[in-house]
Amino acid sequence: MKLFTIKETAERTKWSTDFIRDEIHANRIAYHKIKGRYFLSEQDIADYIARSRVAALGERPLKRRTMEGPLVPHTLEGPLVPSTTSRLTPFEKPTKQRKKMRK
Repeated sequence: MKLFTIKETAERTKWSTDFIRDEIHANRIAYHKIKGRYFLSEQDIADYIARSRVAALGERPLKRRTMEGPLVPHTLEGPLVPSTTSRLTPFEKPTKQRKKMRK
């Protein structure tokens, strides 16, 4: 396993050394710390780049709005679904219970 210093990583990836240090200190990129010095392996860099990939519009599901309420974030297990705490639609009148909750 080949380890690169921050400077070597910056030269290879064309990132600034400050950017790499910021990512290390924020724990957004894996690293090795040996005697107070930071090193990154090729696998650490490849994993970081793979995690930061954004899928094209055709590769990810579209978010849809519904009248039932706010959407629960999409997960890999299922599609978007309305949350259990529904909002009033423009056509509903508030009930007594809702009026109490607003006060």
